[in-house]
Amino acid sequence: MISLHPSHDLSVKQKKLLLPVADPSNLLKDRREIDGRADTRDPYEMVEHGLSLLYATAQRSGAKSLTMPISDALHVAIVVTDLAAADHFYGQVLGIPKVARDLNFPGSWYEVGGFQLHLMVGEVAPVAYANPKWGRHPHLALRVSDLAAMQDRLEQAGCSVQKSASGRAALFVKDPDGYVIELSAVHPST
Repeated sequence: MISLHPSHDLSVKQKKLLLPVADPSNLLKDRREIDGRADTRDPYEMVEHGLSLLYATAQRSGAKSLTMPISDALHVAIVVTDLAAADHFYGQVLGIPKVARDLNFPGSWYEVGGFQLHLMVGEVAPVAYANPKWGRHPHLALRVSDLAAMQDRLEQAGCSVQKSASGRAALFVKDPDGYVIELSAVHPST
């Protein structure tokens, strides 16, 4: 990240456009070597001016952002207090495939659709929320192909299930630590 001299304050929009430069003073040195001129401008002012020009050019061209877009969701990590119970719930009850994990602290990884769920053993359970509608709690949502069959499977495993209050084809279940999981019969086109 560019570290600007304290006396050079960029606008909020310019700060969003900061480019990775190890040392702005190298920009001045490199320029001198290229064209042979003795340029005495402050390198921090040169960077600030360059960012201003870059932002103005992007605005004129209609670019909405010069930042790198997020391309994929990789994983979510949750803390579980009982790994065996969590492994049973995610692996056996929900049927999510467990994947290899090469780390030296207790936990398990599961993967569905290229997205991973990382279980990490700890002493902290999730915060209890007062709202009786589980869909209003922070939750992980997963798509299922047969919602009725999943509900039967959960109930046979002794899990409490709550149907979506909105009437959607979705239900909610809590894992052994109280994390809410939404299971939804959403089709890929919707």
